[in-house]
Amino acid sequence: MGTDFDELEELVLADMRSTYTETTIDHAMNPRNVGSIADADDFAMVIELARGKAVAAGSKHPEEGNQGLSSLQKRALEEGL
Repeated sequence: MGTDFDELEELVLADMRSTYTETTIDHAMNPRNVGSIADADDFAMVIELARGKAVAAGSKHPEEGNQGLSSLQKRALEEGL
């Protein structure tokens, strides 16, 4: 049974390589943004009952000012966007 799975995995990876970069595949296969934030400032959940899927996300805001924001986000704040 292990060989069937291995063959299927190789077929899926070969198909992914035709569309995505190795970095994108690596991040999809080995996610780095999993876990929980115990004292999150914001939390959102989306549930798709028809397909039985759910996604939850939390975020923690910087304590002071614009620290932690990207340069694009800082510029948007400065310009009032």
